[in-house]
Amino acid sequence: GGIVNIKIIGNIPQYHSAGAAGFDIPVISVISQTQASEYLNASVQRANRGRSENDQVLAVVMPQESVVFGTGIRLGIPNGMAIDIKPRSGWLRLGLFCEGTIDSDYTGEICVIAWNISERDILVKHYDRIAQGLLRQAIRIDFEPVDSLDKTERGSNGFGSTGR
Repeated sequence: GGIVNIKIIGNIPQYHSAGAAGFDIPVISVISQTQASEYLNASVQRANRGRSENDQVLAVVMPQESVVFGTGIRLGIPNGMAIDIKPRSGWLRLGLFCEGTIDSDYTGEICVIAWNISERDILVKHYDRIAQGLLRQAIRIDFEPVDSLDKTERGSNGFGSTGR
Protein backbone atom coordinates (compact mmCIF):
# COMPACT_ATOMS: atom_id res chain seq x y z
CA GLY A 1 0.00 0.00 0.00
CA GLY A 2 0.98 3.58 -0.49
CA ILE A 3 0.43 6.78 1.38
CA VAL A 4 -2.03 9.47 0.32
CA ASN A 5 -1.62 13.02 1.62
CA ILE A 6 -4.91 14.40 2.97
CA LYS A 7 -5.38 17.92 4.32
CA ILE A 8 -7.04 18.07 7.74
CA ILE A 9 -8.57 20.58 10.12
CA GLY A 10 -8.85 19.29 13.71
CA ASN A 11 -7.17 16.56 15.71
CA ILE A 12 -5.20 14.15 13.57
CA PRO A 13 -6.65 10.60 13.72
CA GLN A 14 -4.21 7.81 14.49
CA TYR A 15 -3.52 4.33 13.17
CA HIS A 16 -3.06 2.32 16.39
CA SER A 17 -1.05 -0.59 15.01
CA ALA A 18 1.40 -1.10 12.16
CA GLY A 19 -1.05 -3.29 10.24
CA ALA A 20 -4.23 -1.28 10.91
CA ALA A 21 -6.26 -0.71 7.74
CA GLY A 22 -8.38 2.01 9.33
CA PHE A 23 -7.56 5.13 11.31
CA ASP A 24 -9.47 5.55 14.57
CA ILE A 25 -12.01 8.36 14.82
CA PRO A 26 -12.62 9.89 18.27
CA VAL A 27 -15.91 11.66 19.03
CA ILE A 28 -16.09 15.01 20.83
CA SER A 29 -19.73 16.14 20.72
CA VAL A 30 -23.33 15.03 20.25
CA ILE A 31 -24.92 16.63 17.18
CA SER A 32 -28.32 14.95 17.57
CA GLN A 33 -29.97 12.10 19.41
CA THR A 34 -33.32 10.38 18.93
CA GLN A 35 -34.49 10.39 22.58
CA ALA A 36 -35.96 13.40 24.47
CA SER A 37 -33.20 15.80 25.54
CA GLU A 38 -34.29 16.23 29.21
CA TYR A 39 -34.20 12.48 29.74
CA LEU A 40 -30.80 12.21 28.02
CA ASN A 41 -29.32 15.08 30.00
CA ALA A 42 -30.42 13.38 33.22
CA SER A 43 -28.96 10.05 32.02
CA VAL A 44 -25.61 11.67 31.21
CA GLN A 45 -25.57 13.52 34.56
CA ARG A 46 -26.25 10.24 36.41
CA ALA A 47 -23.54 8.46 34.42
CA ASN A 48 -21.02 11.22 35.22
CA ARG A 49 -21.55 11.13 39.02
CA GLY A 50 -18.26 10.29 40.67
CA ARG A 51 -16.29 10.40 37.41
CA SER A 52 -13.17 12.50 37.05
CA GLU A 53 -13.13 15.40 34.58
CA ASN A 54 -11.08 13.27 32.14
CA ASP A 55 -13.58 10.39 32.31
CA GLN A 56 -16.85 12.21 31.49
CA VAL A 57 -19.65 10.51 29.57
CA LEU A 58 -20.59 12.29 26.35
CA ALA A 59 -23.75 10.28 25.62
CA VAL A 60 -25.83 7.43 26.94
CA VAL A 61 -26.91 5.56 23.82
CA MET A 62 -30.09 3.70 24.67
CA PRO A 63 -31.13 0.40 23.02
CA GLN A 64 -32.30 0.81 19.41
CA GLU A 65 -31.32 4.51 19.51
CA SER A 66 -29.19 6.41 17.00
CA VAL A 67 -26.85 9.27 17.83
CA VAL A 68 -24.95 11.60 15.51
CA PHE A 69 -21.54 12.32 17.03
CA GLY A 70 -19.29 15.20 15.99
CA THR A 71 -15.55 14.68 15.62
CA GLY A 72 -14.26 18.21 15.03
CA ILE A 73 -12.40 16.80 12.00
CA ARG A 74 -12.67 18.14 8.45
CA LEU A 75 -10.82 16.44 5.59
CA GLY A 76 -9.76 17.34 2.06
CA ILE A 77 -10.24 13.96 0.39
CA PRO A 78 -8.65 13.74 -3.07
CA ASN A 79 -10.91 13.39 -6.13
CA GLY A 80 -11.50 9.77 -7.03
CA MET A 81 -11.31 8.65 -3.41
CA ALA A 82 -13.70 8.28 -0.47
CA ILE A 83 -13.50 7.32 3.18
CA ASP A 84 -15.73 4.57 4.51
CA ILE A 85 -16.74 4.81 8.16
CA LYS A 86 -16.86 1.44 9.91
CA PRO A 87 -17.39 0.35 13.51
CA ARG A 88 -14.39 -0.61 15.62
CA SER A 89 -14.69 -4.24 16.68
CA GLY A 90 -14.72 -3.64 20.44
CA TRP A 91 -17.60 -1.18 20.15
CA LEU A 92 -19.46 -3.43 17.71
CA ARG A 93 -19.12 -6.28 20.20
CA LEU A 94 -20.92 -4.07 22.73
CA GLY A 95 -23.66 -3.40 20.18
CA LEU A 96 -22.66 0.04 18.84
CA PHE A 97 -22.82 0.01 15.03
CA CYS A 98 -21.84 2.79 12.62
CA GLU A 99 -21.56 2.95 8.87
CA GLY A 100 -21.13 5.71 6.30
CA THR A 101 -19.20 7.10 3.37
CA ILE A 102 -17.49 10.47 3.07
CA ASP A 103 -17.30 11.71 -0.51
CA SER A 104 -14.34 13.66 -1.86
CA ASP A 105 -16.41 16.82 -2.40
CA TYR A 106 -17.65 16.96 1.24
CA THR A 107 -15.52 19.31 3.36
CA GLY A 108 -17.72 19.75 6.45
CA GLU A 109 -17.21 18.18 9.87
CA ILE A 110 -16.97 14.41 9.83
CA CYS A 111 -19.86 13.00 11.84
CA VAL A 112 -20.38 9.43 12.98
CA ILE A 113 -23.92 8.08 13.03
CA ALA A 114 -24.01 5.31 15.63
CA TRP A 115 -26.85 2.89 16.42
CA ASN A 116 -27.17 0.85 19.59
CA ILE A 117 -28.27 -2.55 18.31
CA SER A 118 -28.06 -4.12 21.77
CA GLU A 119 -30.62 -4.38 24.55
CA ARG A 120 -28.63 -2.28 27.08
CA ASP A 121 -27.44 1.32 27.42
CA ILE A 122 -23.98 2.06 26.01
CA LEU A 123 -21.90 4.87 27.53
CA VAL A 124 -19.74 6.86 25.11
CA LYS A 125 -17.15 9.16 26.65
CA HIS A 126 -15.39 12.22 25.22
CA TYR A 127 -12.65 11.13 22.78
CA ASP A 128 -13.80 7.51 22.64
CA ARG A 129 -12.70 6.03 19.32
CA ILE A 130 -16.00 4.43 18.31
CA ALA A 131 -15.37 4.35 14.56
CA GLN A 132 -12.60 3.92 12.04
CA GLY A 133 -12.08 5.39 8.60
CA LEU A 134 -10.79 3.46 5.60
CA LEU A 135 -9.60 5.30 2.50
CA ARG A 136 -10.60 3.70 -0.80
CA GLN A 137 -10.81 4.44 -4.47
CA ALA A 138 -14.23 5.64 -5.61
CA ILE A 139 -14.61 4.26 -9.10
CA ARG A 140 -17.57 5.71 -10.97
CA ILE A 141 -19.81 3.49 -13.07
CA ASP A 142 -20.89 4.23 -16.62
CA PHE A 143 -24.25 2.43 -16.65
CA GLU A 144 -25.18 0.83 -19.99
CA PRO A 145 -28.91 0.21 -20.46
CA VAL A 146 -29.60 -3.26 -21.92
CA ASP A 147 -32.63 -5.55 -22.32
CA SER A 148 -30.97 -8.63 -20.76
CA LEU A 149 -27.84 -9.66 -18.87
CA ASP A 150 -25.35 -12.42 -19.71
CA LYS A 151 -26.43 -15.88 -18.48
CA THR A 152 -24.56 -17.28 -15.46
CA GLU A 153 -24.77 -20.62 -13.63
CA ARG A 154 -26.14 -18.89 -10.52
CA GLY A 155 -28.63 -16.67 -12.35
CA SER A 156 -30.99 -14.86 -9.99
CA ASN A 157 -30.60 -17.32 -7.09
CA GLY A 158 -29.55 -15.40 -3.99
CA PHE A 159 -29.79 -15.31 -0.20
CA GLY A 160 -27.78 -18.42 0.65
CA SER A 161 -28.16 -20.21 -2.66
CA THR A 162 -24.40 -20.83 -2.92
CA GLY A 163 -24.25 -22.56 0.48
CA ARG A 164 -22.95 -21.60 3.89
